[in-house]
Amino acid sequence: MANLGNFSYGILRHIFRHQSCRCLTTSAGSVKTGIMMLNLGGPETTNDVHPFLLRLFSDKDLIPLPAQKRLAEWIAKRRTPKIVEQYNEIGGGSPIKMWTDLQGKEMCELLDQMSPETAPHKHYIGFRYADPLTEDTIEQMERDGVEHAVAFTQYPQYSCSTTGSSLNALYKHYAKKQAASNSMVWSVIDRWPTHPGLVKVCVRYSV
Repeated sequence: MANLGNFSYGILRHIFRHQSCRCLTTSAGSVKTGIMMLNLGGPETTNDVHPFLLRLFSDKDLIPLPAQKRLAEWIAKRRTPKIVEQYNEIGGGSPIKMWTDLQGKEMCELLDQMSPETAPHKHYIGFRYADPLTEDTIEQMERDGVEHAVAFTQYPQYSCSTTGSSLNALYKHYAKKQAASNSMVWSVIDRWPTHPGLVKVCVRYSV
């Protein structure tokens, strides 16, 4: 655990020093930084499996299909029983939300220590195909009065079908709102595959 903690600290220190400092211009005492942790997500219960699959197969960024809407509904319905069986084998749902929430809390504790001038930091979860959905999380961040928002992908490498799809969801959300005001200033961490800490951990636990 100590090694993973040092790895996390190194990743965060590097990322926030080089990518988010350009957006932090608010006055002392009023800064509130929200970090949305972007990921694919997973069904928490077996009742969530069909909606999860339907959203996944409906996403043209991930799987472009002819007659997308109709085919997505057919594939999701056909695949649901088998996927439900598989989730039942691991306890009845995906643990990804639980682990993302735990990582987010630990991350914000580190950031409060590392960068008190941008504190308090609060993590948010933005899943693409499961609750909490990216779009709903944006609304929650706005209600919370977040001033500086960071879209932080949980995929180390960039792909248009994963990180790209999540960033497109952010863009489409604001495009739909059009004239609506947005008080949050956004910055993006869309890849971090060559960070020395990540490389070191991958080598250590792959050998």
